[in-house]
Amino acid sequence: MKLDDIKTFRQNLNELIQRAFTSVLVKTSGEELYCFAIYCGCNSEGAWLRPLANTQERHERAQKERDESGTDYSEEAYYRWAPHEWFDDWAVDHGFEEFLSLGQPSICVCGDSDGVDNAAGWLFATIVLVLQELDREGFFGIGKEREQITLFCSEWHGCQRWLEEESVRRLNSATVYRRFFDEWITNSVAAEEFEMFRNSPDKGPTYRSFLSHLNAPDGVAWWRSSWTDYCLSSG
Repeated sequence: MKLDDIKTFRQNLNELIQRAFTSVLVKTSGEELYCFAIYCGCNSEGAWLRPLANTQERHERAQKERDESGTDYSEEAYYRWAPHEWFDDWAVDHGFEEFLSLGQPSICVCGDSDGVDNAAGWLFATIVLVLQELDREGFFGIGKEREQITLFCSEWHGCQRWLEEESVRRLNSATVYRRFFDEWITNSVAAEEFEMFRNSPDKGPTYRSFLSHLNAPDGVAWWRSSWTDYCLSSG
């Protein structure tokens, strides 16, 4: 797949997110949906993503089960905003598992870690841009209905903690952002890592790549002469 097919990648992602969120609304009928997240990752072998969602009721039931098990889960904010901790049956696949492996556009990264960093930045930016596009169209609701839901992105092994805060800030109103941040920052791990990131003069290659793609026309800031080890693949 050639670079000029990036728009096709984004269109496919747009359609798959619509299908996933529509399925979420059906599955959570009668419950209070509080978040919809795209959980994603990128490494030397490629990239993947899947949508996840949670409701107040589901979160409270899980909290009760943890309490009854006698396990100390004092970091409640962590579980509330950690997609990888949610029950597997809340993973809304609907084609996402095939999206990056069976015939749909995928990122292939070859070479050193800089290649992974830059490709990950592109992936994160693309997800945010597609979610923004859908949100502007009112797809996730309007008014009070929209304010109920926090849209965000989360990276699979937590090394890019900034992505959670950054995506919530860019994808939601100030009210939703403050509600999220006031809870999320009470997670000691998030607080420590985010404070280090915020105070660091160098935000790192993935974040720089994220900003360059996010601010480029059509979200594409691709190749510099040193970025010759990327390709997009359809297989």
